[in-house]
Amino acid sequence: MSALPAAKFRIISSEEDLPQSPPPGPPLSDILDRYLRLHPAIGAEAVRQYRVRAGLAARFLSESGFGDSCDEIFSLPRFCDYFKWLGNGRAAATVNGHADVVWMLWDFAASEDDPLCANPLPPAKKRPRAKEPRNDPVAFTMDQLVQLEAFCLRSPRMKRVPWWTPDHWLTFVVAFMYTGERCTALLSCPRSALQGNVLMVPAHLTKDRKELPVTLPVRIADKIRGLPQIDGSELIWPYPFGIDRLRKRYTRDVLKPAGLPTSAKHKFHALRRSAATHLFIAHGLEKASQTLRHSSSELTRRKYVSQSVVEQETGSVSFHVPAPTRQLGLF
Repeated sequence: MSALPAAKFRIISSEEDLPQSPPPGPPLSDILDRYLRLHPAIGAEAVRQYRVRAGLAARFLSESGFGDSCDEIFSLPRFCDYFKWLGNGRAAATVNGHADVVWMLWDFAASEDDPLCANPLPPAKKRPRAKEPRNDPVAFTMDQLVQLEAFCLRSPRMKRVPWWTPDHWLTFVVAFMYTGERCTALLSCPRSALQGNVLMVPAHLTKDRKELPVTLPVRIADKIRGLPQIDGSELIWPYPFGIDRLRKRYTRDVLKPAGLPTSAKHKFHALRRSAATHLFIAHGLEKASQTLRHSSSELTRRKYVSQSVVEQETGSVSFHVPAPTRQLGLF
C-alpha cells in the first residue's frame, strides 16, 4: 500500500496573519449628519423629520439586539425586517416615508468615493413598498402656470432679504419646471452652473448624482445672469433662512395673490409634479421619468403625473399613449 501524501498546513504565527474584517460602518446618525452637511439648504422641518426617522431605525436595531452600525440595517434582509417592524399599526404612507429615509441614507453611504457601508444599495425593484391608496398627484394646469408667472413678477420685495427680487421668483419657478430638480438642489446651485442658456446642476446636488444639462428659455437664462450677485455667495438663488421660510414667502407673496391653492400639496413639490405632468404631455412618460431622475417610470406615473391635468390639457386620460401634439414651451 502506497503512503498517503503528507498534508500541507500553513502555520499562523501571529494575529496579523489572520484575515481582518473591515471595521463596522458608522451609526445612522453620523451618516445623516454628513448628508446634511453636504446639503445645507435642507429646511429645518425636513431635518427634523430625517432625524426622527433615522432615530426610529436606530430604535429598531436596539430593540432587536443589534449594534448601532449602519451595516446592521444596510442589508436587504435586515431592511425588510425593519420594514415589517414599521408596519405594526402605521399607515402605508408613514411606513414608506420612514423606510425612504433609511434607503436614501444607504444610497448616500454606498455611493461615496470611499463607501461608508459594507453593502451596496440593492436594485430598486427589490425595495419593499407598502401599498398606498391611489391619489391623483397635485399639479398645475398650463393656465395656472401662466398665472403663477405673472404674480412672480408682481411679488413684493422682502425687507430682510432685500436682494431677492421678482426675477428671483420667476427664474426659480421656471428652473423648477424645466429641470424637475428638488428645491434643495436649486437653492444650492452655483452661478457657474449656467453656461449660455444651459443649466447644469452639479452632480453632487442631484438625486442620482449625475449631471443632466437642461436648456432654459433664452429670456430666463438672461434674467438669471442679471440677478444681483451677493458678496460672499456664488449661488444663483441665495436665500439665508432655509426652505421653510422661503416656502411661507412663496405662499404669501406669489400663490395667494395669484388666486392659486395654498395647501401643503401646492407648494414647491407641486412644481416638480407639474414638470412631470407637462413633460409627459409633451414628450411621454420616459422623458418625464428621466428628467426627474426617478428609478422607474411607474414611480413617475403613480406619484407625479396628474391624471386630471392630463385630461384637462389633452382630453385623454391614457398613461400609455402620450399626446405628442404639444411641445413643452412653458410660459
